[in-house]
Amino acid sequence: MVTAQALCELLTDLDAPGRLERPRLTAPEVLHERVERLAFRLERAAGRCAVERSPAGADHHGRLTLPGPVTIVVGRYGFEVAFAAGPVLGEEQFARVKTAIHQTGFHTLPDVAALVPTRPGGVPRRVVTARSGEELAGQVARLPSTGDVGVLRDRILRALGLPVTPVDGVPEAVDPLPPHRVLVEVERVAACVAALAAGADELRWAAIDDVVLDRPGMEAIKAIRDEFHCAVGDAVERYDRRTEHLLRTRPHGMAAGTAA
Repeated sequence: MVTAQALCELLTDLDAPGRLERPRLTAPEVLHERVERLAFRLERAAGRCAVERSPAGADHHGRLTLPGPVTIVVGRYGFEVAFAAGPVLGEEQFARVKTAIHQTGFHTLPDVAALVPTRPGGVPRRVVTARSGEELAGQVARLPSTGDVGVLRDRILRALGLPVTPVDGVPEAVDPLPPHRVLVEVERVAACVAALAAGADELRWAAIDDVVLDRPGMEAIKAIRDEFHCAVGDAVERYDRRTEHLLRTRPHGMAAGTAA
């Protein structure tokens, strides 16, 4: 079952100021397991490798330290690493290290700053603004319980294992928004619930979908290329398939994006 806390964390992460229009690729434990495999390969390539994991909420997942010391920083937003400033490896050893990185499935970025994505535009006004699972549950429960919004509200609450009984009061964030925008936003929350239920593969699309809806075309294709590290032609095909998917799963968001 999807929890209100997990939904809150996903929604918060997608709108964080330092987030690119792409989701987290994997759960931290999955990423750490691959880091351990990378450390094993790096020891064979460079002699020894120390692994340090960053605390939860840090900009980076952790770092790997090779003799020198040479530091490789691991990003949180996918299988991406970058070399920190400081001592450098010799040409032959650097080639072995790069091979180990790529064979483990990591992508090397040009610098550490690139590991922390940036958001090119502002975040739209949201109807769910909670910073805890308990607060989120209350905000969803107070959403309008009639019409299309009510259907989505009940779907979200049932998925979270919460009662669908109407609650007095409407979240403050709802009042300034026109009805069609409220519907688009609640539809987005329902889609995030579905992504959490589906697992890691669907979570990769959670923030890309925002770009497809809000800034369709080349910006969305670029986000897909950044996420999947694929060629332009492949990204265009993925974009077309995803657009068809969103027409079925987020029709109101697609209509709003087209109108914009």
